[in-house]
Amino acid sequence: MDISPEKPSHHSGVRHLHVEAFPTPAEAALVDQLRKDCDEVISLVALEEGNIIGHVMFSRMSAPFKALGLAPVSVSPHWQR
Repeated sequence: MDISPEKPSHHSGVRHLHVEAFPTPAEAALVDQLRKDCDEVISLVALEEGNIIGHVMFSRMSAPFKALGLAPVSVSPHWQR
């Protein structure tokens, strides 16, 4: 497994992963919105044989101090547990 920074070419695969890994598309929509709002700071993908099997994103948070939120974290159902 390789962990690497997410690239624009990964966006559709990351969206598919979130839709597959969660019961609703809310997390996929959250990722799309964070990108649109330019709140994404760190976004990493886990790749196995070139396939996206995991994703994690850190984004800016509104707080009285500098902070990043960790969400969502997604793992392909085949790789969970």
